[in-house]
Amino acid sequence: MDNRELDIVLAALGVTEVAGQPASSDDHDHTTQIDGLLTLAAGERKRLGEMLVDVGRAEPEQLMDALAEQARTGEKLGEIAIRRGWLDPGQLDRALRFQDAQSQKCDTKSRLCLGEILVATGEISRAQLDDALARQRDSGRQLGSELVNAGHLKPHQLASGLHLQRRLVALAIAATLAVGTAVETTPAEAAVGANAQVAVSATVLRHVSIRVLSAPHTIHISEADIVRGYVDVPIPLMLEIVSNSPTGYLLTVESQADFARGTEVRGIGSPVSFGRFGGVLSVQSGGHGMQTMPAELNFRVLLSEEARPGVHPWPIQISVMPT
Repeated sequence: MDNRELDIVLAALGVTEVAGQPASSDDHDHTTQIDGLLTLAAGERKRLGEMLVDVGRAEPEQLMDALAEQARTGEKLGEIAIRRGWLDPGQLDRALRFQDAQSQKCDTKSRLCLGEILVATGEISRAQLDDALARQRDSGRQLGSELVNAGHLKPHQLASGLHLQRRLVALAIAATLAVGTAVETTPAEAAVGANAQVAVSATVLRHVSIRVLSAPHTIHISEADIVRGYVDVPIPLMLEIVSNSPTGYLLTVESQADFARGTEVRGIGSPVSFGRFGGVLSVQSGGHGMQTMPAELNFRVLLSEEARPGVHPWPIQISVMPT
């Protein structure tokens, strides 16, 4: 599923906050944004360690080391994550709240629940979903099993829907952690920013667009790459980003490959690690007015156990939105 198709799914679901709004300096705005993102919690309840790996906050090897430390010391994993710089206390609190929200029963009010995603993508009708939900109340079985057993869905369609749900939930987790972390200002700077916002917000809309100048079309994986555990992509992704947002923009990286367990990106600030399904990077920018910013991104794809030698389609999709 490419970015255009993903946008169609999100629009059909009524989701407008997957990328979050981390640049806001208003505590009330932060609370509203977090509450909105928490309504996207769905799918199987993830452990904190799984969350950290999915959104690229920790590598699997680092997580295993932290779990070993937890077993030795009895310390909570969240405390270890803070000490190692993977999360700050506020992010840990938001991750645990997202985790709690995943524990709640997923009904049609949760827009990233499996049934809602399947309706939005046209795999099933609303009547078929209602029928399966009624069956589920009596049987206690998984919704996907009910849909397949009733003949409303094929097994491969269920697998595709679950994969899409994992991608969207991973992006929602990443956005939840990003809220409120993009800009740090002093009270005086915040006051100046607030005054500037009042002066221009009535006439200037924030805008950001992206143009791909050149990109890899395939990724070559060798036996040596599999033994090493990663492959460095020799061709960079060349972008042109046009934006008038004074606080920057969010760069969303999506991965659609079963052979990847994560991605490392270099070229915008410090190297950034993302989990299997990608993540969201907050990029700050300075100055005023419309600016054109070239970017050269280099990728290291971390290989999963499913990786096989050969030539594979390029799995990375990039999109942007203003903050």
